[in-house]
Amino acid sequence: ENAILMPAEGPEAAVLQVRVTATPEDGKANGVVLKLLSKALGVPKTALTIVHGSKARVKTIEISR
Repeated sequence: ENAILMPAEGPEAAVLQVRVTATPEDGKANGVVLKLLSKALGVPKTALTIVHGSKARVKTIEISR
């Protein structure tokens, strides 16, 4: 499962752009995104919740500590 995490540039600087090669079937891609963010942010995967866009390309992910 290949994935790339990169900060966006310009007016959306608070946005992270994630690209994954996992298929969007059965939530596989979402799982890879959450795993990548978990590692990058140093939080457990359970601290991340997709609050908007679970079936869309653009997602809003809540981080609880």
